[in-house]
Amino acid sequence: EHLGHEDNGGNIGQGFTFDISSALNAAVEEGYFLAQNSHNFRFTHDRVRQAAIALKSQEWLSKAHYGIAEALIDKSHRIRDDANVSNNNNNKMEGHKKSVTFHKDVRSSSSSSPSSSSSSSSSSSSLSSANEEIHFDIAQHLNDVGPLLHADDFAGKNGYDLLFRYNRIAGLFAKNKGAFSSALSYFSAACDCIHACPSMWSSDYTVTFEASLAYAECLFLTGAREEADKAFEELEKKAQSKIDKASVVMVQLTSLTSVNRYDKALSLGLQCAGLLGCSIPAQITPELIMQTVDDVDKLFDEEDRFIPSSEMTDPEQHILTQLLTSLGSIAYFVDKSMFVLICGTIATRTMQYG
Repeated sequence: EHLGHEDNGGNIGQGFTFDISSALNAAVEEGYFLAQNSHNFRFTHDRVRQAAIALKSQEWLSKAHYGIAEALIDKSHRIRDDANVSNNNNNKMEGHKKSVTFHKDVRSSSSSSPSSSSSSSSSSSSLSSANEEIHFDIAQHLNDVGPLLHADDFAGKNGYDLLFRYNRIAGLFAKNKGAFSSALSYFSAACDCIHACPSMWSSDYTVTFEASLAYAECLFLTGAREEADKAFEELEKKAQSKIDKASVVMVQLTSLTSVNRYDKALSLGLQCAGLLGCSIPAQITPELIMQTVDDVDKLFDEEDRFIPSSEMTDPEQHILTQLLTSLGSIAYFVDKSMFVLICGTIATRTMQYG
């Protein structure tokens, strides 16, 4: 897409060894291109661009896409470095302002801080947004290279690593923006790399798990429910810890409640709670409810014990608390007795684990 794109004409030249300005002058004279400046060109019409691309071989197009991707990767590194420099400068400015504030009148020093803070924040946001857009473009160009990406003349053995890395990042950006269909396409490409290189599960488990979980979630959110269920099921088998398995269930709960499937969400969550050592019966008796209420009342009667003595440090207990909190919200719409029991369980376990 960047072949002749008006915003990225200059970037194309960075990926090749020839002077793109000289090479395109003849095309400008023939009316195929418009020169915005000495480094930026665009086709006069999309049809012209499509016709020009159709004349080229797949190998030429692959090399062009790969060259553009390399140039954009270099640019993303420069933007990242500029962002780091900007952040460091902002931190130094903040430190200097604190020092000045200590020696000067508070009102006079604070009056100048909002504009400075706003300016530095705007600059950092602009750099971040630019780098975000570039990652979408990098992923698209790498995907367009096709099978040649893995040839020795291109990325070779690093081909799958590049595809996975940039499709995963682009997918996360798109997902955070709520563009779930776009995110799904990127995560699908990333997961294709995982299927082609199963060793990624052992060499880089954390990001592989993260991408696979996001892929399953986007499948569900875009309506591919059966595929999503299979992906979640497969991911639970791949999970290396109870915490990771609980993370899969937490995403499923969010997905299920988004489409009002509260009964299934509650059942799934209770099973996971049992896996984490907190068994809550599916059938609740009045006696069990009364016992739970009495246990909570005792906590309120003993004021010193009601305040936890320390923060929760056990990661399994931490995610269990998150799970129970989500289940409480779900149970409120399904079974009020279950809601009371879960709330009581949260209270008592908080006293025990912080």
